[in-house]
Amino acid sequence: MTTDADAPYNFGPFWLDPAEKTLTSAGEPVALTPKVFDTLLALVSHTGRLLSKDDLMKEVWPNTFVEEANLAQNISVLRKILGDGAESRYIETVPKRGYRFVAPVTRGRPNPAAVASLPPRRNNVPRLAVAAITGATLAIIVLLAWVARPVERENTRAILAVLPIANITGDPDDEYLSDGLTEELVTQVGRLHPPRLAVLGRVTVARYLANGHTAADIGTVLGVRYVIEGSVRREGSRVRVSVRLLETPGQTLLWADSYEQDMGEALPMQIRVSRAVTSRLQTTLSLPSERLVIRGGTENPQAFELYLKAHFLWNKRMPDMQLKALRLYEQAVALDPTFAQAYAEMSQVHVAVPNPTSIDGYQLALEAASKALAIDDGLVAAHISLAAAAMHLFDWPTAERALRRAEELDPTFRSTEFMLIRGQADDALAESERALENDPLNMLAWHAAGFHAFYARQYTKAIGHFLQAIELDPSHVYSRIRLADCYAALGRYDEAIPIWQEAGSVALGNLGLAYGLLNRRQDALDVLRQLHEQSPTHLALGKAGVYIGLGDLDSAFYWMNKAYDERSFQLIYLKVDPRLDPLRADPRYEELVRRAGFPAL
Repeated sequence: MTTDADAPYNFGPFWLDPAEKTLTSAGEPVALTPKVFDTLLALVSHTGRLLSKDDLMKEVWPNTFVEEANLAQNISVLRKILGDGAESRYIETVPKRGYRFVAPVTRGRPNPAAVASLPPRRNNVPRLAVAAITGATLAIIVLLAWVARPVERENTRAILAVLPIANITGDPDDEYLSDGLTEELVTQVGRLHPPRLAVLGRVTVARYLANGHTAADIGTVLGVRYVIEGSVRREGSRVRVSVRLLETPGQTLLWADSYEQDMGEALPMQIRVSRAVTSRLQTTLSLPSERLVIRGGTENPQAFELYLKAHFLWNKRMPDMQLKALRLYEQAVALDPTFAQAYAEMSQVHVAVPNPTSIDGYQLALEAASKALAIDDGLVAAHISLAAAAMHLFDWPTAERALRRAEELDPTFRSTEFMLIRGQADDALAESERALENDPLNMLAWHAAGFHAFYARQYTKAIGHFLQAIELDPSHVYSRIRLADCYAALGRYDEAIPIWQEAGSVALGNLGLAYGLLNRRQDALDVLRQLHEQSPTHLALGKAGVYIGLGDLDSAFYWMNKAYDERSFQLIYLKVDPRLDPLRADPRYEELVRRAGFPAL
């Protein structure tokens, strides 16, 4: 038997490769999330040996506290993947003690001929593992939300993936063209007929391909039936786009087409291709024939190209790129003052980009969204942008009207933000977890689900969501800060405080509140001094938090009211934020709620 530490393990039809972190069955890849893979590797590498639950959890989640339910969930998922029924051919449960891997295991490289002779995997084995997120279960598992048999799913909704359109021009500066076309296709195809056709999230597709998987793998592993792929080539002012639709079983080509035009033509290439592709899909998949309406556009090709470049930068969600995007949006609307979509996205940037005071930015956002709607009242993005700006100005009637109109125009849209503001944290959490279904590798989607779980006071679940977000993007500081908030809510300050300290100035308020609650008065006062040094008049909510921790409610309410005056972003969650619980019995809390004019349920 090979003793190389990196040699794969073989058991039954499965090959587990520690070096590549892959599992295959009869030569087919089997998708596992990192923690499910680690659980299986721990069991297989100690085959025949009883591993206690504590030992397994320490090996799979080193230096992290998790609950036993997380391990049980991983074992449950592995049983489904391995087809391990009541006879426990692979994983034996030893009641009250732990688990043992009982199947014969060998090591070495697979023999291709032997693999080819293995029987195919049974249809009732799920192609992707999913954690059922219920009760206090820690959601560690990422990939796919459907465990039903493939034939059952095909009778309900087909799943389609739009692969990133390739930029074959060779010039990185043209990346915005391929990126814009990819996003336009995802958006428009996703609106075709959601009951019959689901579109896998763009982030999940891109991340899956970046991990070395192929377009064929997407069908086998992610349960995708149709794939759109294509390329963009630009030569001077001419642009050529090639697109094809594949049915993943057998990689069958259903149709292919190409489109060519001058960048100076009035109808942008992205819109022309989207219309053509959706029309072909309606025919090929026998979907209801509805004309695709592209709203809020422009017939000025220079303005549209500026918009595409701005949109490309805005999607990076980096402060320096957002400022560049803002300048490009401004140039686009200067060339075409009727370009509603550009105004709508400009509004979103104004909400996000730092301004001298929050109110200034939110007011500019409100004005840009209002201009978009004056041009085209049917533009969903403009209503959403208007609502976001109005919420941050605490103009609830305007926000609610805009959101209701957005829902009328797009029945698939739901504002989880407004649910939170009204105190409906559980409803917001349910919506955000549903959004994960079609985009399970989207870090921001996991962060949003954790954010809503925190406000729903489901802290263990929130920890799972934030850990998943961090696993997908370890650099995301706000997921780490929120993870620490959850630890603190459970009294695990020894885990929370180092995270806030590492985050620096953006987590000072969280840190000061904890110090106060722990009776570390001098540490809390030091944090308060740092907040005042950063801004004597602003950062009001962070200062209020420190005073809450210190038990000085008079000072806390003084700064809470200052936070309202400066329209502090986090104050919009006043009705659901658990960190403000010490204030709720005070009449001044109800007065602040009344002053802010929060909408009633």
